[in-house]
Amino acid sequence: VNPFLQVKEKPSLWAAGDCAAVPLHDSEGQRCPQTAQFAMRQGTLLADNLVRKFRERELQPFTFTGLGELASIGHQKAVASIMGMQFSGFIAWFLWRTVYLSKLPGLDRKLRVMIDWTLDLFFPRDLNLLNPRYTRLFKQVHLEPGDRLFNRGEPAFSLYVVRSGRIDLIDDSGTVVRSLEEGEYFGERALVHGGGYRYNAVAHGTTELVSLGGEVVLPFFESSRRFGRVLAKTTMQASAEKELASIASKLDPDLLDQPVSQVMHADPAALREDASVREALALFQRRRYGTYPVVDEHHHLRFCLSREDFFDFLKRDDVTQESKISGVLPFVLPVCEADVTVRKALEKMVRAGRQKCFVTDVPGGKLVGVLAIMDLLGEAAIRQVE
Repeated sequence: VNPFLQVKEKPSLWAAGDCAAVPLHDSEGQRCPQTAQFAMRQGTLLADNLVRKFRERELQPFTFTGLGELASIGHQKAVASIMGMQFSGFIAWFLWRTVYLSKLPGLDRKLRVMIDWTLDLFFPRDLNLLNPRYTRLFKQVHLEPGDRLFNRGEPAFSLYVVRSGRIDLIDDSGTVVRSLEEGEYFGERALVHGGGYRYNAVAHGTTELVSLGGEVVLPFFESSRRFGRVLAKTTMQASAEKELASIASKLDPDLLDQPVSQVMHADPAALREDASVREALALFQRRRYGTYPVVDEHHHLRFCLSREDFFDFLKRDDVTQESKISGVLPFVLPVCEADVTVRKALEKMVRAGRQKCFVTDVPGGKLVGVLAIMDLLGEAAIRQVE
């Protein structure tokens, strides 16, 4: 503003107080401090100049240069610089409180503050320790389509779990390295090993995440062997590009270009979603696999069941031979269609960090088979022998 408190080049706009850079009188290039003694006088002058403007009288400049400076530093001590004199200690503190008290509006407010300050001289402070047990150890994150959660190279502070929606991990070339959907987690490799995130994380659609801070997650990974094994498996997913190239190099190019329907296992060991524990155990005995597809009455794929999760389910006291397997924690495996190439199916499995995928006749259709990477490698070995 100019000395009359008008905004430069906008004479109809006025400003005072902390929002105004007011030139200090007789001090070239300096501005008034943003303190109460200046702000109060600027407000008074601004009101006077407005009246002068309406009455077409000459405006008055702001010429106040200050009476001094006071600052409390605690423990009944302060520092002061008044009319060229500098001093500190209790006298400066008492003067600071007196000036502060005189500026409070209203007699009732002055009396209340004065009584409160007087009691502080004779009694200790009333302190209260807030109970920390309600501190939240996680945060919820909402993302709209196209929102970026983090960029490649940024330091990692959290482990993320997809609550709903989908997150795509994208490399610098724009290729989707891995897609994470409901129930999947990511970020643990960068969190544990450091070095920053290896990919850009972008929301594919409206997505809800749960973010767990490193101070919560790291003690589990560092102190538990089981968590360590989980970490070792998921860490391998971060090197999907190298793993994909390595597996593809061991397969016949002709095999890679064949449709999945030509090489899949067409008799998957499937369970009905209304099957009992007894029926599941009988199937496990006959067909020894690590995972089993679960289908509905129309043979549409519902979810996947793993032996390990099924065994954990059996440990519960309320589980009997007739309990339904629908209570088992579902396991996620990728799904592809029968007409896609082996190369596409292999890429989907590697990027998901899985060793097999289920095959349906059409997207969301009936289960018609299962394809495993080990079966592909075995087929390649047979062809080489022949």
